Amino acid sequence: MADNDPKIEISLKEIYDEFRQLSSDIRNLVSKVDGSKAITDDHESRIRTLEKYKYAVPLTVIMAVVVEVIRFTGKG
Repeated sequence: MADNDPKIEISLKEIYDEFRQLSSDIRNLVSKVDGSKAITDDHESRIRTLEKYKYAVPLTVIMAVVVEVIRFTGKG
């Protein structure tokens, strides 16, 4: 019965080749993750810049409109 069992032989060279390919794949993934991190950091800084003026710009517009209305009506 043991003679009918299929046997698989994997040489050390095959293991080494697979290891090298796996190492290369991991290196590629790491470089992609590093690139994504830089893009994410850039987006974060842009969003923070926009959020900084989120309340200042509408308030400035409202104040300018109020000043113009007062000036237009002649009460200022």
